[in-house]
Amino acid sequence: MLAQSSQVRRNAVLVLGLADPTERGHAALALHGVAAVTADPGRGQLLVRYDPREVGADCIRRAVRPELEFEASATRLLLTAWPTLAKAIPVAASLL
Repeated sequence: MLAQSSQVRRNAVLVLGLADPTERGHAALALHGVAAVTADPGRGQLLVRYDPREVGADCIRRAVRPELEFEASATRLLLTAWPTLAKAIPVAASLL
């Protein structure tokens, strides 16, 4: 019978689809709480094994794909400005 360690490591796995997984893997590996990173360029995937008590999946996504934060903020801006845009589009169309 195997003796159990007093410290049980709980790892989670995050799989991200990326165009360049090898380059982006270094950013994930630099985060505290990330145990291992495996890049699969053939599939365009990055597999990140991490401790969810130390680092969150969102933090890993932001480190690996910082452009996602820009896309999310652009989407929020568009949704916030939509009422104004909806009023301006008919006016602009009538000027054409």
